[in-house]
Amino acid sequence: NIAIIPGGVDTELFNSSNTTNNNHKKIFLSGRVEDPAKGFNVLYKACKKLRQSYDNFELICTSGWLAGYPDWVKFTGWLDYHELPKKYAEMDICVVPSVWEEPFGIVALEAMSTGKPVIASNVGGLKTTVLHGKTGFLFPQNDEDTLTHYLELLLTNDTLIKEMGIEARRHVINNYSWEKVVSNYYESELLSGK
Repeated sequence: NIAIIPGGVDTELFNSSNTTNNNHKKIFLSGRVEDPAKGFNVLYKACKKLRQSYDNFELICTSGWLAGYPDWVKFTGWLDYHELPKKYAEMDICVVPSVWEEPFGIVALEAMSTGKPVIASNVGGLKTTVLHGKTGFLFPQNDEDTLTHYLELLLTNDTLIKEMGIEARRHVINNYSWEKVVSNYYESELLSGK
């Protein structure tokens, strides 16, 4: 018998801010940007297309400074685990553009726990953690055009950002807080004798 037990998030540490940057939006990519599997190039191409029509956003990435990118692409350097919640709170949208079968995607849960909508590749564990149309959007792997479309939907609709952020936080608390993971999976497995 096999039991699949998901990871969890400290929902007290990754707490909701539910604020938006009204005039200048921030799109966040958290993770190893220099790893091609994480899909930075897909996100960058989508943002580059958007910049042809909108100049009211920037792309923030957790990585050391990479040369050759325009000034609307910012690199924070690697952030400590306890620095991440504050950084998420400053953002409007989190993107997880993985081009490989992401096993789980804890970044998506951290962002949703802080009340941020997530746009993620429709791969691996992300298919189950991000609720398409409710807590964010799922787009086909490597599909920069669909990613551009979903980014534009959020960048032009503060209400949608807030509503999805509220639903995202609720979804994580109800399903992926450590308390829920223990009660829904560990305790139920022990009590059933499996």
